[in-house]
Amino acid sequence: MSCKEESILKVSKRHFRKITTFCKPLNDHFKINHFWYYKITNEGLFSYLGSHQNWNEIQFGEKLHLVNPYIRHPSTLEQGISLMPDVEDSNFRHQLSVAKNKCSVHMYLNLSFKTVHGMEGFGFGSTHSSNKIKNMLLNEQALLTLFYKQFRKENRVIFDQLDDFQVDLSKEIGPAFFVQKSSIITRFSEREYFLKQIGIEDFKPLSKQEKNITKKLVEGFTAKDIALDLLLSKRTVEHYIENIKNKLNCYSKKEIIQKVLELNLIEKI
Repeated sequence: MSCKEESILKVSKRHFRKITTFCKPLNDHFKINHFWYYKITNEGLFSYLGSHQNWNEIQFGEKLHLVNPYIRHPSTLEQGISLMPDVEDSNFRHQLSVAKNKCSVHMYLNLSFKTVHGMEGFGFGSTHSSNKIKNMLLNEQALLTLFYKQFRKENRVIFDQLDDFQVDLSKEIGPAFFVQKSSIITRFSEREYFLKQIGIEDFKPLSKQEKNITKKLVEGFTAKDIALDLLLSKRTVEHYIENIKNKLNCYSKKEIIQKVLELNLIEKI
């Protein structure tokens, strides 16, 4: 393994015990044996952490990451949800096969999002291979997103250290780093169209502040907590919550949270 690959894995190795301990509930409840996070800046700098040490070493030691369609310049990538087994790329399918055969990691779900600095993403692999697992992970994407946010919140030191071990993969990958052959984002047009047809997603758009408050409700904040965090009065926050109830056709804060989670509305609101 070269110095570059060793650098990429520095943070994962340094905090391996802490990462795997925090990720244990994923395995206990969802049979997830690998959680990963990555960041690619607009300058082409790449950083990574992962909970499966053997797979980490294999994918970077054998340079399988160089053909990974998710590791490209942010300008070539879309944000969204990706079912990794559905990606039509022979080189990447080989990588998935190696993960499965050598480490019993079935790579399933990747969620990526744009930031002002580039692209970030996280994902999950399972010990099991079945449509049931794939569908379960897809259906629980909102809950898994909450896991990622809590993981990041509780491990800020780890994320801060990632910036100290970035590598410029644009030089190692070459021109292919700036080219994305095809979309790797999974489209759910049929599901969304069906929900729209029966009126489930027929709600009024939320304002920026209402979106902030809705997301904090889903994360478990009380109205008092939100008021302190956003420098608002509790009464003002309660007023916003009433507006959110009306726009989402809900009758309580609990119903707001349930609706957002059940319909995977976190990224849409």
